[in-house]
Amino acid sequence: MFSNSVIRLLAAIGAGLALLALPAASCFGAIARVQGCNNVKTSATQTTLTCSLAAAVGAGDLIVVETWWDNTGDTGTVTDSLNPSGNWVSLTVQSIGSTAKVQFWYVPNSASGASDTITLTISPTAAHLSLAAEEYSGVATASPVDVSAQQTGGPSTTPSGPAITTTVANDAVIGACATGGASGTWTAGAGYTLRDSTTRQGNEEQLNVATGSYTPNFTTGNSTSWACTSIAFKPSGGAPPCASFLALRGVGCK
Repeated sequence: MFSNSVIRLLAAIGAGLALLALPAASCFGAIARVQGCNNVKTSATQTTLTCSLAAAVGAGDLIVVETWWDNTGDTGTVTDSLNPSGNWVSLTVQSIGSTAKVQFWYVPNSASGASDTITLTISPTAAHLSLAAEEYSGVATASPVDVSAQQTGGPSTTPSGPAITTTVANDAVIGACATGGASGTWTAGAGYTLRDSTTRQGNEEQLNVATGSYTPNFTTGNSTSWACTSIAFKPSGGAPPCASFLALRGVGCK
């Protein structure tokens, strides 16, 4: 018969071995795509375009939006039906030659709701507008961006974001590209999943990735000039109790 102290020691060793067997990703709630939407308008003198996340939006989720318009003298603004306009964060607007502009937006720590209508407003007007949005759960609710970068290029059929190097395990890496002319069919790069796309823009993702270098890229049906954003979002949660065990494996939770 083992003494109680020996039994407790064996139980602790067994628990430690079980933690050693866990992948690093299990230390966090995994990032997951919840839903998406897209819309395009191709008529003259319009000022707004909307798309709706039709299912329930979870409290604390991340919403990302890529917008496109064809009047390079215009400015664009994104709002939605759940969050104050001041909560939306925009990256630098990109020009695709003299043809169009594209801008990436996100709102962290979203309010919850039965649905969410996202609106792109253009000033003064544009003849063509495009909008694509995605919702993600499991993303950090404060300071969610790990790293981001942008670039333009073409004409070609291979739009590509610049390489980014993640610093946090289990990021969501998102690539968002837009074209100056009709793109044709979008195909995601190797290892990426294509999400909402239109005749002017495409979004792709890799979720819960290891730290390292990532280059979002696409193939399109037509050769055009393009602008792309590469951005990585951090997972929610801090260092877990299993960090010391994972450190023995040389992987660690960040």
